[in-house]
Amino acid sequence: MDGMALNMGSINWDTIERLRRGFIEGSTGSDYWRKREDLELYDQTFGRRISWKWDYVLGELSQLNWLPPQGLCWIGPAAAV
Repeated sequence: MDGMALNMGSINWDTIERLRRGFIEGSTGSDYWRKREDLELYDQTFGRRISWKWDYVLGELSQLNWLPPQGLCWIGPAAAV
């Protein structure tokens, strides 16, 4: 995902709004990803934004030489710490 240009013209803004509204209202239940394109769009927008935030936080923690407490189990992108 890093280095990939985001083509704002190719974004389905109605889908973005539906995903955002469903998340905020908690109204999506098990129907959050209605189709594969929903997940791809999420990855290109919200997922990318979340990744930038985690990269920043983990970079700051690294500069402070911070390590997670022993025995703490990391999952997802933070597992590289």
